[in-house]
Amino acid sequence: MQQGKVPCGTAVHYGSPSQEASELRLDGARAAVYAYLAAQTEPVTALDVAEATGHVRPTIWNALKHLEERGLAARSYKQLSGHGRTPDLWSVTDPPPLG
Repeated sequence: MQQGKVPCGTAVHYGSPSQEASELRLDGARAAVYAYLAAQTEPVTALDVAEATGHVRPTIWNALKHLEERGLAARSYKQLSGHGRTPDLWSVTDPPPLG
């Protein structure tokens, strides 16, 4: 396991907004998702985020889309060999200046 990465399937409480999330005016699931993404060293899937935060996937998707629209999270795609839909991978971006 890489340092700073929480393994998929490990329940960790990300419900308390970090100082940075508070400064970005994020609360609830959005703050939890942002805090989880910020703690990761590599991009993660929405399922990883849902399992780690305890929120259901529709809530996670709404939070991720909100963070993406605000420029706080970025979506990338993992190339898979074989068939099927490639999962979206999510990571934090450098936040825009406050104010």
